[in-house]
Amino acid sequence: MSAQQKMNDVLLEWDGTTRTYRREVEEAGRAKAEYERDRARFIVKARAGNDRMSQAQAETEAAADDDVYASRLAMLAAEAKAESTRQRLYLMRAKSDALRTERVDERESNRLYADHPAGS
Repeated sequence: MSAQQKMNDVLLEWDGTTRTYRREVEEAGRAKAEYERDRARFIVKARAGNDRMSQAQAETEAAADDDVYASRLAMLAAEAKAESTRQRLYLMRAKSDALRTERVDERESNRLYADHPAGS
């Protein structure tokens, strides 16, 4: 497979991965908003029932709540998934750079051979 064909394959994969990354970032944003909403709702309910409860105590109780915990785990998982895809994009950029160099080397080799054919 030529360097140009490899480059085309990488660019197609890169495009698909970019689309995936965008979806994952959006999902991570939704998961974060869900977590923050669940946490805020818990704190508001806890403090509404107890005027003497401090904000710090309400936040501590929110952190211990199973539903808030589940929302936080979902948020962290979505963020980690997006970060993993972002790292794949960096790898694809490096691969693309290497293939671009390979393509230039290939082109230069072809030019040299055309200027000085073997046996001449």
